[in-house]
Amino acid sequence: MSIRRYLTLILLSVITLVTFAAAIQGYRSSMVKATDVFDNELRSLTHVLVNVSNLGTDNNNQQANAAFVYQIWQQEQLLVSSHPQLNRPISEFTDGFSEYNFLAQRWRTYAQFFSTQNKWVMVAQPLNRRFELAEDMILAAVTPLIVSIPLLAIIIFLVVSRGLRPLRLLSDNLRAKKADDLSPLQTQKQMNELSPVLETLNQLFERLDAAFMRERRFASDAAHELRNPLSVLKINAHNLALDIADNSPMQINMQYLQQGIERMSHVVEQILLLNRTNPEQYQGKFIQLDTT
Repeated sequence: MSIRRYLTLILLSVITLVTFAAAIQGYRSSMVKATDVFDNELRSLTHVLVNVSNLGTDNNNQQANAAFVYQIWQQEQLLVSSHPQLNRPISEFTDGFSEYNFLAQRWRTYAQFFSTQNKWVMVAQPLNRRFELAEDMILAAVTPLIVSIPLLAIIIFLVVSRGLRPLRLLSDNLRAKKADDLSPLQTQKQMNELSPVLETLNQLFERLDAAFMRERRFASDAAHELRNPLSVLKINAHNLALDIADNSPMQINMQYLQQGIERMSHVVEQILLLNRTNPEQYQGKFIQLDTT
């Protein structure tokens, strides 16, 4: 896997995880906020209901998904109920909030006793409305982030590609170098992170150049030190062969000596040729033959 793809996937994964973590935390915060808001509404509703005298059963509010229901009791006697099926107290005769099940759903109830009127006012609100409000709030906040993830992926990919551009330029410069080019690398815009890499590469090129220079110097010195003695030895052997009679037994030995000198000269030439060449130079001379 390339560094660009790896960084893009990692950044997208982190952003996605952070987004969903923020969504979960936002959902919890929204639930807490919605609970406070609706609880305050229930408190306010009890103060409104206790001061209204002409309350009766609301036949238009008998559906299961009513926004709220209420009861007014006096000395444990039901005076007003917003729903005809609610004949029993929807909460205990205790000031405060609680949760109960009735009318086929879960309700948040609030009861308060007003001593001046000697009445208990009980109100209730479905919990699903609070969940719906929290979900709507968190969806409104998270939906733009989720929709923008593909755009973020493109932006991250472009930013990472631009950030890795010096590394790609370095790779192109290394690929464009010839086999015998050991000059230091130079970049127009050098990143701080690439400075140690460039410094190490340039030091490596410098050491290689010094090693190849010593090798070429050795080849030059070896050519001078080996060719001259062999040439002198070849001349002396030739002169000695002229002084020996053709029918002399020493003539055969001289021929063996001359052949050995020729083989030694050939081996020296091959060694020097091997030191002066490299596989890239050989491959550069290969051509494709037409076999048709």
